[in-house]
Amino acid sequence: MNEVLDERQGVPSASDGGPLEECHGKHHMEKGLADETSEAANEGNRVHEWLYEEKIELSDEEMMLAKECEVQRNMLMDITFNDRHNVSPLILKEQRLWYRNNRYSGKPDFVAIRGGVCLLVDYKCGRITVPHAKENAQLRWTVPLIASKYKVNSVTVAIVQPRCGRPTLHTYDEAGIKACRSKVVSTLRKVEGDNPRLKPGLGCRYCKAKAICPALSEKQDAIARVEDVLALTPVQMSEFLPVIKAVEERCKAIKDRARDMLSEDESAIPGYRLKPGNIERRVGDQVTAFNRLENELGGGFDIEMYLKCCNVSVTKLQKQLAVAGEMGPTEAKRLLNTVLGDAITERQKSSTVAKEK
Repeated sequence: MNEVLDERQGVPSASDGGPLEECHGKHHMEKGLADETSEAANEGNRVHEWLYEEKIELSDEEMMLAKECEVQRNMLMDITFNDRHNVSPLILKEQRLWYRNNRYSGKPDFVAIRGGVCLLVDYKCGRITVPHAKENAQLRWTVPLIASKYKVNSVTVAIVQPRCGRPTLHTYDEAGIKACRSKVVSTLRKVEGDNPRLKPGLGCRYCKAKAICPALSEKQDAIARVEDVLALTPVQMSEFLPVIKAVEERCKAIKDRARDMLSEDESAIPGYRLKPGNIERRVGDQVTAFNRLENELGGGFDIEMYLKCCNVSVTKLQKQLAVAGEMGPTEAKRLLNTVLGDAITERQKSSTVAKEK
């Protein structure tokens, strides 16, 4: 069993609260499976570690992200405890909390408590906006953990996600805390049952058990048997759409595995071979490229002509601006929009199908 599951002692975690509400069998299916990771997840872990201990070395962009999280968190502290510098609240950072009889646990990023008032902050480092604090299941599952250990009359939950703007907040009063507890306990009963329900859906994409889940396999088989998409009913569409991404990722995983097998042994898969990929040519060092072309052509080629051949990413430009100006992502975005607002073009991408909130 991996380290994370050891720390959680094999019981559900608040971070899985939302998916468990949808698919009660997720926890059972994932037991013993290794956590999946990515560079984005690793970046988030490094930022979280800096905010916890402030000891590790970060890249320039990670440092700006971490400091912006800190700035927004301190702003929330000032709002919640306006005299906190005179009377300090109890501070908990990355401390695992357990519910009664250790039925589930959670490790909130930052908690401050004083006089029955609690502030719960969750840092998010991604570029895709997570659900508003009011709808965020991870926070909803963390509230009963705090209330079961500390005497609180209200819990203000906040999502701090600098790359997506200002924090989102919601306050649970005593009735709200009770409602959170009822929702969590009701879900736990179903998760702990003898035959918890497996329900394929949007959460399948991030489920560690998606490769072995029989419910997802059944849905994938049904999708594979579709011959005429025009014949699909609205009900069938609503059943298929939530799992499309997970099915696509499973197909990609199969293709990646096939490529690895054929790379090791060109005859590993009967009837298949590796086909070399197309060559893509790009200018790697743009500065060197311009200097050489300008020297070669003299006055016949200038910087204006060169820049007409280049596409400038607003996101990358914003990162460089943040580094140069030693500012956070939000401030860099605001400055970029102020200075270059009329020079930035926008293009509406094709519509995407999204589940209603």
